[in-house]
Amino acid sequence: MNYLKVIDDKIRNLFLNMEYLWIESQDVYDAHWKSDANTTISAVTNSTDPVTVNSKLTKAEYLAGITLCEQLTNFFGNSAVTQSDYNKTIQNIIYGNDAAVGELSTSVESIGDRLKSLSEIALAQYKEAKDILELYNDNGISTQLSGVSAGDNLGCMEYSKELLTSYIVFIQQYVNMIGNAAVSTGDYRSTLSKRQR
Repeated sequence: MNYLKVIDDKIRNLFLNMEYLWIESQDVYDAHWKSDANTTISAVTNSTDPVTVNSKLTKAEYLAGITLCEQLTNFFGNSAVTQSDYNKTIQNIIYGNDAAVGELSTSVESIGDRLKSLSEIALAQYKEAKDILELYNDNGISTQLSGVSAGDNLGCMEYSKELLTSYIVFIQQYVNMIGNAAVSTGDYRSTLSKRQR
């Protein structure tokens, strides 16, 4: 089996969804702060109170989702990421708790739905990223490429060893972020853009 080709295909698909994650996380974060959602959520007294109907989020889960969006924006934007158990945040948002009796506001309800969708994609990306790393590491790809010069193309791939290495670093750091490990800051938005070209 040509594992490089399999990895290349997986990276291509992963990065398409990562681009959505990057754009959507910025947009949801902005929507929270630039609509009435911020003040509406702030007015809810208890962190365990339900604040959305469809996504069944509590105030704490909703705010954790906004923090997730902020940290994803930091991740892609070459800023420090605060280490936390984002996998737990994602799971809580996906599965929700109790539905609110009624909508607090249209913006809160819409943002809750978007947080749930974003979390589902973030979790799928996390699983796919771990699968790529497993393929890369278990098949000794880095050892196979040890004699290849950084700028040399990799045959079945349209890019160099240097670019593949940067993609693997990107993927590892995303896994670290979601998996509650320290994240090395990098210009991952640029890495993402290179693969899209």
